[in-house]
Amino acid sequence: MKAPLVCSALASLLWWGCANPVSWENDIHIPVLDDRVTWADVVPDSLYEPGVEGGPAHFVLVDTLDGWDWTAWSQLPDTTLSIRYDGEGVLQNGVPVQEGIPVALSDDELPMVDITLSEPEGLELTKAQLSGGAIQIEVQHSLQCEVDVLFTFPGVQINGQSMEVGLELPAATDAVAGSESAVVDMTGAQFDFTQVGGFDSNALEVQVVAVSGQVTAPSGIYIVSVTDSIVMNLTFQSVEVETLAGYFGQLTEGASADVALLDTVPLPEPSIDLEGTTASLHVTNTIGADLRLFIDTLQFDDNLVEGDLIAGHDIPRAVWVNDAPVPSEWSLDLGSPGSTFLEELEAFPRSLHVAGRMQLNPINTSEFLMDRLDVAYPPTFWYELRVPLKLGVNGLVLRDSFALEGLDEVPNFEGFLHLDFSNTFPAEVAGTVAFDRFDGVLYRDTLVLPAGSVPQDLMGEGTLSIPVNAEMLMPGGDVEVELRVNTFGPQPFTGHEFVRLQGRLEGTQLIEVE
Repeated sequence: MKAPLVCSALASLLWWGCANPVSWENDIHIPVLDDRVTWADVVPDSLYEPGVEGGPAHFVLVDTLDGWDWTAWSQLPDTTLSIRYDGEGVLQNGVPVQEGIPVALSDDELPMVDITLSEPEGLELTKAQLSGGAIQIEVQHSLQCEVDVLFTFPGVQINGQSMEVGLELPAATDAVAGSESAVVDMTGAQFDFTQVGGFDSNALEVQVVAVSGQVTAPSGIYIVSVTDSIVMNLTFQSVEVETLAGYFGQLTEGASADVALLDTVPLPEPSIDLEGTTASLHVTNTIGADLRLFIDTLQFDDNLVEGDLIAGHDIPRAVWVNDAPVPSEWSLDLGSPGSTFLEELEAFPRSLHVAGRMQLNPINTSEFLMDRLDVAYPPTFWYELRVPLKLGVNGLVLRDSFALEGLDEVPNFEGFLHLDFSNTFPAEVAGTVAFDRFDGVLYRDTLVLPAGSVPQDLMGEGTLSIPVNAEMLMPGGDVEVELRVNTFGPQPFTGHEFVRLQGRLEGTQLIEVE
């Protein structure tokens, strides 16, 4: 009887074990997030420099002021110059014209082109090379014969050759002048305005050969009279200079510019210690001519800067060596004694308005003809503002968001999402954390982090723990962090400060085996 009873008991045990699964709990520790919120999340990289060896960081604003269009100084105004050959001078009167024979011109009285431009005042040119533009040559005459005319300009070189312009002029009548015109592309042309005897600037020699064609006078004979003339008009069109030499005359141009200061940096209720702040205007002058700067207005928002900054400031010319400029550097300390520039800066203005005038050649040096310009080397007018990051802020907001991927590898999980914060800002930081799950559920909580210190390698630490389970982790979501910094007075910042956020899952997972 015992054997059947034992077998029956074993069968019962086996049946019970197959009908009930085996389960146990497994401890889970999974890192899911590691990121930082830094100054770069508040201030663009181009606006600050981290400190060196524990020194303070700096807000740095360096940019050009584009109030003056330097390229406009290299554009010559459209100008028309005229040369007249008449019967009382160059065009010899009383001489008959004959087909195939040059029209009689007096070599002793051939005129030259006198370059007289409307601006700048007193411009005297010795040499020039053009990067663009054209010359229109228009010729009119009163001779009752066809004329083949060739103009040669020895002082103008195009592709290494003297510029020549040939025109076939129709015959004139008693009522209508014979005329023809041509346009010459002057790109790359080189001018030498010093080849005419007795002139050291602003002059071009013109050589003329005029050959008579068919005579159309009713009598078949035409004799040049004192009233006859040949007139050439040279019109410079859209001329752009590449290089220029001589004396550039005197010219004054006004300009203004607005500079955005800290408008990209959200600093509520700021206070600042400006010790060590530097602010300056700079000119890198690459023009071989003297400049004088007049600062008419310096204004932060609605407040005018006072001080001895407005007077004329002389900027030396560049020195020309081997056809290239050696620039002169000039700077003006805007925070000099007596100036309210730094005092106005303490109020954290949003913009700076600058207006002024730049004068070319404030002292007449025309007798030396030593001005030089190469548009490949434009001058630069720029400003630099360096403010140590020793400031107080109440409510400075640092924001960032981090993606948390959905987790489906830990079914039956129960535990916490721990968010560990490490703060090195030398100020208390109040944090708000929102876990926005992709299934639409939002979790929000707050914490306060003690002050830390980069130079002392101290961290203010805090942890926020969010109860979670497998169902909550499955969709994933975004962790949004908002940190508010309150310094309660100016504090030095190194620029290396950060708040580190590390996320980890800790809890238990129920594992069942059927």
